[in-house]
Amino acid sequence: MRILTETAIRIDPDRDHDVTARERILEVTLRWLGQTPSPGRWMVAADVIAGVFSTHVEGTWQEPGAPFTLTMASGVAHPSILERLIAMWPRVVAAFDHGSPSGSAGTCPPDAIGPLIDVAGQ
Repeated sequence: MRILTETAIRIDPDRDHDVTARERILEVTLRWLGQTPSPGRWMVAADVIAGVFSTHVEGTWQEPGAPFTLTMASGVAHPSILERLIAMWPRVVAAFDHGSPSGSAGTCPPDAIGPLIDVAGQ
């Protein structure tokens, strides 16, 4: 889960922050949740979804031509990224409304909702 979250919030110095990784991670996570829903899968999916919707971005890279220089960047995603995240949220709502994107998942356990409530506080 940590690796997926780090991938979602990573800043690339050549491309800035690309929301495509977040979209792919969300799509795969929701598909995975729908395949064999269980309370454990809901818990994992909720943590990954919270990472996908995090407003935080960060990255580190070496400066070209300055081999002993390291740049560390951290902050809040650009408003255009936040708009795209908001546009992605209905997919998550559908998973809760129907159990999963395919309508086959079991009910989300209350403990899995906690990470998503934390995202709302951001």
